Amino acid sequence: MSYGGWLDRALVSLEAAGAAFETADVVEHPSAVAALAARRMVHAEVERLRQLVVGSDEEAVRAFRQSPAELQALFVAGRRGRPADANRLLRTVSSIAAQGESRRWPPPRTRDPFAQDLMAAASALRTAGDVLSSHIEPAGMPRSQVGAAIRRGAGVAGALGDLCRVSAVACRADRQLHRWLTDRSDDGGVLREVHGAELVSIAMLADAAVPAQLDHMAKVAPPSALRHLQIAAPSDVSAHSVMKIRDVLAVVQAVAADMFQHPESVTMVHIADACKLGARLAEVAADVGRTTRAPETVAQARETAEAWHEAVRMAAALGAQPATGYPMRARIAAAARLLGELSGQTIRGTQAELVHTAAACLPDLTAGMLSAIKYGIGHGLLLGYRLDLARNGPGLVHRTVPRWEVMTELDGPVALLCHRLYALASDGRRHIGEGKAAGSVTAIAGQLDKVRSSRVAHPARLRGQGPPVPTASPDRLQGRSR
Repeated sequence: MSYGGWLDRALVSLEAAGAAFETADVVEHPSAVAALAARRMVHAEVERLRQLVVGSDEEAVRAFRQSPAELQALFVAGRRGRPADANRLLRTVSSIAAQGESRRWPPPRTRDPFAQDLMAAASALRTAGDVLSSHIEPAGMPRSQVGAAIRRGAGVAGALGDLCRVSAVACRADRQLHRWLTDRSDDGGVLREVHGAELVSIAMLADAAVPAQLDHMAKVAPPSALRHLQIAAPSDVSAHSVMKIRDVLAVVQAVAADMFQHPESVTMVHIADACKLGARLAEVAADVGRTTRAPETVAQARETAEAWHEAVRMAAALGAQPATGYPMRARIAAAARLLGELSGQTIRGTQAELVHTAAACLPDLTAGMLSAIKYGIGHGLLLGYRLDLARNGPGLVHRTVPRWEVMTELDGPVALLCHRLYALASDGRRHIGEGKAAGSVTAIAGQLDKVRSSRVAHPARLRGQGPPVPTASPDRLQGRSR
């Protein structure tokens, strides 16, 4: 199920919980504990999703004492509908929901219908968070092309709008919970004594103005392109054999993910390997297209394959390739070898569809390579070489001697390679079919790039990004591989 599907499931469970509170019997303390613990889980999962979407938030200092006047000020500011206002309102709601209960009560029992519904909502939100965290690390590093697009500020407004919608329904469930706890308690004095702070927190969120303002923020937000997002493919395929085209698809997805997840371990050797894999796959996809696609599509696939081969030549021209340790190199080589054997063969049916599916992941692979190259240069982790003139002795001719040094800027042959990879990423997105790729990482990343507009006000401030990392000096050359 997609990220949006899990959010919808949470909405259904929260609405069911609100209805269950209306028909619940007289309050018993174990039932009250179950309800309070379960609703705290729901608000905690909404907060986790907010942090994943926004990233490092410079204003994320929790305020554990919120007054009605402060809430009203947030409502006034929220009428502008800015993503920063939605973020601030969601953070405040989660902060209020976290107030009060500090005792270590036993886990919520599930025989109460409202507790079952609230825990089902929390579980659905947790799964949605797992889907999102497969693309974005909580620390801020992207794990996929979608994660990189979100970290650039794309899609943040739509995602916050979805969370406002979920939080509004959760607050309405809190309103029904507050009525049940206050109107049907057999001993309200004991309940207020034991759970007094929690009841104050619920009362603040039970105010009709809170879900109304959240609904307003959800209504003015743009549609969320993340709703079709599926969980990202795992990056570790080093122990898997490559025997079929399906295995090639897994390798391409894993290499793309690994470039995003572990850019600190990527060298130019791995970039060259990934380019070779992409060229072989593009060539096979062009051969398959002769029998399964329109002539104009085949011509485009041929152009793409030629562009990939040019990228291979550029990567190979960056210098000698020293032996380096990279767990997936063997699988990359095996996938490229299998694709080389399939080149020129007639492939039909399911296998042809798998080839096209794998080729649709090539823009993700190029985006991962670009991300790794930029990270490596920005952190002084990539080595390049230049040719110096040297003499063997007096009167002898000069000879060219390669010298390795840390890359500190994107220029020369590396800049030309990146330019080619940018073109491949753009061409690959245009060649993907509309309907079939609606939920693919590439298609979603393309949608996110389109929604990067003025709707996302001050994305850098919203994410709270720090200053750029200073470039490293050539002294860090020692012990690094190229």
